[in-house]
Amino acid sequence: MRSSTRQARPTFTRPVSTAASCLRASPVSLLDSVSRGAFRLNQERKVRKERKENHGRNYHYPLRSLRPLRSTWIRLAATFALKLVVLLQLKDHVLTQPDAGLDTTAYVALADRVIAGDAGLGPGLYFLSPLYIYFLAAVLAVSHSFTAVRLLQIVLGTGAVALICIASDEWFGRRAAWLAAGLSALTGLFTFYESLLLQTALDPFLTAAAMACLTLALTRGHTRSAIRFSRTTNGLYSA
Repeated sequence: MRSSTRQARPTFTRPVSTAASCLRASPVSLLDSVSRGAFRLNQERKVRKERKENHGRNYHYPLRSLRPLRSTWIRLAATFALKLVVLLQLKDHVLTQPDAGLDTTAYVALADRVIAGDAGLGPGLYFLSPLYIYFLAAVLAVSHSFTAVRLLQIVLGTGAVALICIASDEWFGRRAAWLAAGLSALTGLFTFYESLLLQTALDPFLTAAAMACLTLALTRGHTRSAIRFSRTTNGLYSA
């Protein structure tokens, strides 16, 4: 006899609708799911609102990113204070006086002529640096004080330290930049000449400006700008 085997019929499950599942769920679970959905929608609404309000605005950087800038200003202020102390100590020195003789007296006399209206200083030739003559005349015309001239010169000397730091940072890194800035700030010859009424008071700033401009132009791939900056600063330096 042939044994008859029963074949199992496939069973199909009817999909349960969302409404039916909600009806079968307990009130506590329904309240929990509704509260979660409302919380999620509220959070998404807040995010969209913040994005809309902050669109096009500048974001505030954390205070930690301002620490290098703050330390830089503190070191430059210390450099200026050091130069100011030297300036005050040399204020009665014979070489810092307008009537010290030689080039200092000649610069002061020519600056007085420029202030009086003889801007061309003709018909003679320039036997001194014309740049410092007009620099001295411009400061004296505004302040009428040689102390203000010396103060401006040590400000430019402090700027020279900053420019040396910038150029060294571009080529050799931050540590070398701080080392170069410290050495230039402690170079007494720079500070001494910045206390005098001579063209050499502007030389550190003009030289550092030439190096910094040339460095920034070359490291960023602007060859034409490098040539233009070097010509301008070298022209001022030789004036």
